[in-house]
Amino acid sequence: GMHILANDPFLAEDAAERLGITLCSLEQIYAEADFITVHIPLTQATKHMIGAEQIAMMKKGVRLVNCARGGIISEEALLQAVESGHVAGAALDVYENEPLPPDSPLLKQPAIITTPHLGASTEEAQVAVVMDVAEQIAEVMAGRPPRAAVNMPAIDPNVYATLQPYLELAEKLGRLHAQVRASRITEVSVTYAGDVAELDTRPITRAVLKGLLDPVLSESVNYVNAPLLAEQRGIRVVEAKTEAHADYTNLITLEVTNESGRHAVSGTKFGARDIRIVEIEGFRLDVEPSGIALMARHQDRPGMIGKVGTLLGANNVNIAGMQVGRHDKLGLAIMVLTVDDPVPEPVLEELLTIEGMQNAKLIVF
Repeated sequence: GMHILANDPFLAEDAAERLGITLCSLEQIYAEADFITVHIPLTQATKHMIGAEQIAMMKKGVRLVNCARGGIISEEALLQAVESGHVAGAALDVYENEPLPPDSPLLKQPAIITTPHLGASTEEAQVAVVMDVAEQIAEVMAGRPPRAAVNMPAIDPNVYATLQPYLELAEKLGRLHAQVRASRITEVSVTYAGDVAELDTRPITRAVLKGLLDPVLSESVNYVNAPLLAEQRGIRVVEAKTEAHADYTNLITLEVTNESGRHAVSGTKFGARDIRIVEIEGFRLDVEPSGIALMARHQDRPGMIGKVGTLLGANNVNIAGMQVGRHDKLGLAIMVLTVDDPVPEPVLEELLTIEGMQNAKLIVF
């Protein structure tokens, strides 16, 4: 009779119901749950996702479990809450600093259970892994295709060479959408036009799903398990092909349906390996999807680019490239800036104070 609450923007309501899970807000979980566990990756957005403020929202006597990544729960806030009696106990096998220092106060608190971050790192497992990897490397070095690729089904080496830039492009289209529109997905539609439509596009669609799911799931996502993970979350996947496109010799368009509507991004390959994102939600651009980018939606008005550049420069953020797309003069526009280093959260918040700025997102390709 355990009642399970969960917050997962990528799990559909009907899929949650089949699993006996009630989807709800984080605030409801904090207020009602007796045990709270985290199952997410550590990113700039999730670091110290549970701190003193969130713990204060929890019921007295709650117990916390973190076997995902160290740093999602603030260790300082957790210690204070355990010592005050608000949190009855915690169990951890991941830490903000690993290995855990011998003098860590976590080890001295009897209400906190700690175990090493071992995973499957036993002596026997390590020997078996080394032998298996060495044998497969030897086969690849001898010119044979991988017999047990961990991130995609076996593909003929010649075919893989042709697919590789499209796989990279597709994954980055997925990663872009996951970071810009983090919301519960119901359908993923991938349309292939031109030369790419003549290929076996199934591995490319897998790459799209990997890019969509990898930034938001704590478990490993690869070309093999991505379709299954999508299915488990109630995501319908659709492929379509057209023979040609008016503007590009090849084009991949990812259209995602979520709680806020339908959102599309498109990319193409120039030459042998030069991939570009050429359209974001109807805005034409030419973005090289690599490194870190800042994407801002704003009103097209004189001085907007200068204000953004000045603010970033004043905070020692170097701009490596910039693209702006708009529909109409002085209408809505999208600005994408590639930067050398992550933009600090306070700077992102300050960007939003610029008149005409609607939102700003940091994208890691």
